Amino acid sequence: LICNQLQGVRLVDVPNQRVVMFFQLPSAASHVQTLAWVKNAPGMFITGDIKGGILRVWSVSNSTPLENIKIKATGFHHLDVLSHSKNTEIQ
Repeated sequence: LICNQLQGVRLVDVPNQRVVMFFQLPSAASHVQTLAWVKNAPGMFITGDIKGGILRVWSVSNSTPLENIKIKATGFHHLDVLSHSKNTEIQ
């Protein structure tokens, strides 16, 4: 998974040196600042935009976001996906 401001988000097959999927942002004004794989959901990742505080949920099988969630008024700097183990009891 590769992301930059000019080309957007792409899934790349590195050994064969080819782009597998181009992901389409909702508008030309949308720019991804950060992204992260969702570890407990194979093939899913999230992105955070640079200006509007929008978190987008993606699947590698779709070129458009599954969900757009407005979380804050300013852009993201960093994303981390925290997972919870089923065997861990929260107290």
